[in-house]
Amino acid sequence: MSVSPSCLLLLAIVARSAAAEPARPGTWAERKPITFEQLRKGFAQPDMAYAPFAFWFWDEPLQPDKAEKMARKMAEQRFNPGYAHPRTTGPGVAPPNPLPPEQWLSPLWFKSFAAALGQAEAAHAYLGYCDEYMWPSFQAAGRIAREHPELRAVSLDWETEDVPGGTTVHVPQCFFAVAAQLAGTPPKREAQTGARLGQWIWKPVPGEGPHTCYFRKVLELPADATVELATAKLTVDNRYTLFVNGRRIGSSEDWREVRTWDVLPALRPGKNVLAIEGGGDGGIDALLFGLHVALAGGQAVEVPSDETWRVAETTGAGEGWTEPGFDDSRWAPVRVVEADPAAPPWSLPEAGSGPHVPATILSATLATIGKGTPCEWQAPPVGNWRVYVFRQRQHGSVNYLDERLPGVFLPIAHEPYATQFAGRMGASIPGVFVDNEGQYGDRLAWSDTLDRRYREKWGRDIRLWTPLRVDRDVEGAYAKARWEWFEVVTDLYAETMGSTSKWLEGRGMYCISNLWEESLQWQARYVGDFFKLTRAYTMPGNDCLGRKALEVHDFKEVQSISEFEGRRFMSEIMGAGGWGWFSPTSIKQAANAVTAWGVGHVVPHGVFTNRNLVNAQWTPDWYDENPMFPHLHLWTDFVRRASYVNSHGHLVPDVLLVNPMDTVWATAPPQVFDPHSEGGLAGTDEQFGERLQHVNAAYSDAISQLTKYRIEFLVADRHYLRQMEVKAKELVRGPFTFGAVVLPPMDVLPLGVAQLLARLAQAGGRVYALGELPTGSTDNGMGDGQMTALMDSLRKAPTFKECSQGLASALEANAPGLTSQIHFESGAFDMLQHHLRVDGRDLFWLVNNGSAWRQCEVTVQGTKGAAALWDCETGSTRPLPSRATPAGARVRLSFKPEEAYWLVFDPAAAELAEPAPKPAPRAIATLEGPWRVHLSPEGQPNLQFPQDIPAEFRSGTERALAPWQQWGLAHFSGLLDYQTQVEVGTADGPCYLDLGLVYHFAEVLVNGRSVGARLWPPHAFNLTGALKPGRNELVVRVGNLVNNQYGDLREAGLLGPVVLWRGEPTPPPKPKPTDIPRGKPVALQNPTADHSQPSFSVLDFLTDDGKGWGAWDAALKEPLAQTAVVETVTTLGKPGTRLELIFTLKHNHTPPEGLNLGRFRLSATTDDRASFADGKEKGGAVAANWTVLTPIRSLSLQGATMVVEADGSVLVAYGPLERDTYVIVCHPTLSGITGFRLECLEDPRLPRCPAGRTEGGPGRSPGEGNFVVTYFGVEARTSN
Repeated sequence: MSVSPSCLLLLAIVARSAAAEPARPGTWAERKPITFEQLRKGFAQPDMAYAPFAFWFWDEPLQPDKAEKMARKMAEQRFNPGYAHPRTTGPGVAPPNPLPPEQWLSPLWFKSFAAALGQAEAAHAYLGYCDEYMWPSFQAAGRIAREHPELRAVSLDWETEDVPGGTTVHVPQCFFAVAAQLAGTPPKREAQTGARLGQWIWKPVPGEGPHTCYFRKVLELPADATVELATAKLTVDNRYTLFVNGRRIGSSEDWREVRTWDVLPALRPGKNVLAIEGGGDGGIDALLFGLHVALAGGQAVEVPSDETWRVAETTGAGEGWTEPGFDDSRWAPVRVVEADPAAPPWSLPEAGSGPHVPATILSATLATIGKGTPCEWQAPPVGNWRVYVFRQRQHGSVNYLDERLPGVFLPIAHEPYATQFAGRMGASIPGVFVDNEGQYGDRLAWSDTLDRRYREKWGRDIRLWTPLRVDRDVEGAYAKARWEWFEVVTDLYAETMGSTSKWLEGRGMYCISNLWEESLQWQARYVGDFFKLTRAYTMPGNDCLGRKALEVHDFKEVQSISEFEGRRFMSEIMGAGGWGWFSPTSIKQAANAVTAWGVGHVVPHGVFTNRNLVNAQWTPDWYDENPMFPHLHLWTDFVRRASYVNSHGHLVPDVLLVNPMDTVWATAPPQVFDPHSEGGLAGTDEQFGERLQHVNAAYSDAISQLTKYRIEFLVADRHYLRQMEVKAKELVRGPFTFGAVVLPPMDVLPLGVAQLLARLAQAGGRVYALGELPTGSTDNGMGDGQMTALMDSLRKAPTFKECSQGLASALEANAPGLTSQIHFESGAFDMLQHHLRVDGRDLFWLVNNGSAWRQCEVTVQGTKGAAALWDCETGSTRPLPSRATPAGARVRLSFKPEEAYWLVFDPAAAELAEPAPKPAPRAIATLEGPWRVHLSPEGQPNLQFPQDIPAEFRSGTERALAPWQQWGLAHFSGLLDYQTQVEVGTADGPCYLDLGLVYHFAEVLVNGRSVGARLWPPHAFNLTGALKPGRNELVVRVGNLVNNQYGDLREAGLLGPVVLWRGEPTPPPKPKPTDIPRGKPVALQNPTADHSQPSFSVLDFLTDDGKGWGAWDAALKEPLAQTAVVETVTTLGKPGTRLELIFTLKHNHTPPEGLNLGRFRLSATTDDRASFADGKEKGGAVAANWTVLTPIRSLSLQGATMVVEADGSVLVAYGPLERDTYVIVCHPTLSGITGFRLECLEDPRLPRCPAGRTEGGPGRSPGEGNFVVTYFGVEARTSN
């Protein structure tokens, strides 16, 4: 009987986990108590619960055997099948073949789930589920809204009327009405502009089932009309396409959205035709339309939907029906559907009274004046008064503020799992993913539960203070009113969403979700209290779409909650970013970063069951279509080990950042609550106004700056601040101590929190304020005298410091309390760091997320004892030499490109002294070929569009190293084998093979045996023990990206140089300052180019100011090979002297990295200066009699490899992508030099823009080949 290596590894995982870890807690969401020795022993092979969980989309009709196969293949890569998510494929997928909603939770669903679960269990992996068809959760695929109309969402719409005192006002039928005295004269109301909607219309006889109607309306404009503005607003229940004069304007399939269309380009003087193709599904079908045309001279034309429109039956409209010349005389008049668009079942806010006009009132005069039936109300005789009439508006979604909702949803979405898999819930089914970013309700959300709970909590009728949510008052009570409303709304929302967590906890399972973390405004508008709602889930989480994994902003609040609550942190990574940023290197960078942000549960987005991925939304896909999939376990193992450590112990912070949500709630402007205000999701930040945008910007910048300067910190809301106490000079909560507090600009705070901050400052704790201190409180509203007194005492404390321009200057100056725990003694770089403490030991996650090798020496403040490096790629731990200093342990560190590891200190063990230096590695041979290249016989990806590659690659062909594009394989995605032979005299001692530049991953086989694979650089392999004396067969198996088969033509191939080393390769040495030659600066003038990128002009690249010259062509959407020339102010070079020219090319633009030249050539001329270099940034005079200057020496200050080509050009294709400076030394044979030329050249070995070019470059920017030269300079020196 034979056992596969995969099975052996899984057995090792189980055995190691059982021996090393304590008993499992109630759920996998909790951080396990663990000893340091247990942590160390479990590091090599942690439980699969710490491995990535796929966000697995079940997006096609169910096939149990397919679910079983996919789960098995994922588990083979140590990739948990993760969370089965029922959903559609998304628009644009052809053919559309989504999962039928009726299959969700059907017997077939559970048969498929059981098949996948069985494969997960066989591999000791896990499978959870998502509790909703698509999203957001609690809809039950629309079933709850259909079967329980009483649970549909409700919000309030309102109208206001301003009247003089003594006026009798008719209060119409409404939900309730409130009046208040205005503080002064009524505000001016602007005349309504824009299209006014008409009446609902449809064909004469209601349709049955799906059907189509064709509507026409003729509009005559004056023959001499000048149309200045023309907008149409419409919706159709259920769908429509709008035409004007035969021109298609747009379409929609969401009747809930009244869209506005610009029709100005389609209108003309004279006769015009409005044509709408409308679709209904039976029942109540109708069209609602309005057109507003503004003419020169102030005239306006309105065209509403009314009885004058004409309609054709579903038999067809006839050819040309959208054109003005069409005869519609036989069409029928429409039928007016007698219904109010603002009332149910539509409840369209756009059909109401228009945007709210804010005013200031006297809150002491607020009084309820009506409820339900119409009535008359007489305003008191003094002053002016405002009457607020509120109506209820129902929506298609469910009401998350209704306490009855969980009792209906949980039996539908969760209890069937407990019935089907009772013994596996909390075991192989560890938890549930709730896909619900947040939507407590629309604007002024309402429920009877909210009404009751508000009265119970605040002792006040919610109706009385509702006007204070849309208007301000002189007394300042509006801040308290808005804060109180948000507080109760979030209480109810958190209880609803938390009901799932409580149900699952009872079965030993966790619940995760991700919310809108993008900004404070998004959180307030859709989530309410981000901290409170996140606490409602047993495992806090976020989603970081695209490249957001590299940015700390969306992580810090969730990390803080996880730390304070002692729970693991989930992150759904790299979702919806497409294929553009999806490669072995990018997934490594993402894993490095999210571990630094505290993540202990990684959920890659996603794996599609529907393998038709053309135009699929929400890519990338992590399954077997990717050539790297057979080696994905290298990444999942790395993540498993990193997450394992991150799921234990706690952060060791020094600084506390205060969350300013109280200010956002209390000062949210009226448009946030107004259903008539424009903006939608994308316009949310703007709706909150400039002041709150400033607060959000300062808060976000503080998160970024503290992270940049490697300050360990957490964020606290009022909940956590209320749990803290002042001890000595610090704020303390449990194991966390904070010696410094950072305050964003704020208008409002709870008084208790303000008192805590004042006590801290008085005790000597550091407080840094980034702007205004609050003058109001959540307890008493704006203008609170107690708050003013507390903030005055805070300002007077000697440890208080104002930083109104941000934290950067204080951080740069190492201000007290704002210093990093790791100090660079040498070799400083942009390192990410994350400090945990487990069982009294300090563990630092350190990250080099760049493409350069890094070597540094650091002092780790406050640490002592033995240092060790825990390598998450290999699972090994090895001691590091260190020495004790009064400040802490000092260690020397080395980082490969994109490398990250745990640096661990054990004070119970002694330091390791520096060992004797190892012999320097030496190159044995450069393997230049010839290489026999052929299609790899195994491991090819399961492609949607397999390419029939040339026959020569199937049988094998000899090739020199070159990009695959040059071999006619631009669209090929897969693996090629490079075969050669290598002779070694002796196999003794360590021997390594460095492949140099590889796009994108490689496996090496020696004499038929694999010595390993590398998904990311450096592609260096240990051949020790695999080589034998004499001749050895060497195979390098190279794979590229899946992108190429979809036409996104990315770099591919083995480019080398391939070098055999005796000893492990070390980073290439960077030039020292003494290595850089120096001469006398040469004055240059009249920079000229044949092309300059907008905002990156050649006119800027003679001054070292960071701007510079770029070559991106906006029309072609790709960089181009370009030429720049300059004149010398004085002539260089005399007969009989030896001239040496030293060129400096700087690339200091940021972001992003990689905007360095990839291939370029320098030349000189002796032509008359009047004949070239005319100073134009585009189309300039670059022609002259040029002589190529062949470099005799070339340096990259970052250590990139520079190769001088046969044509005198310099190629920089391999090495760091960080901002770099090139130094090129030439010995021209010319005398009388008057100018220089810089040619930026394309090359297939450089990154390419996916626009279809076969050449790459001229720059090194990943995925596009762009560059920005920020400085071009020349120095000269002469000798006899």
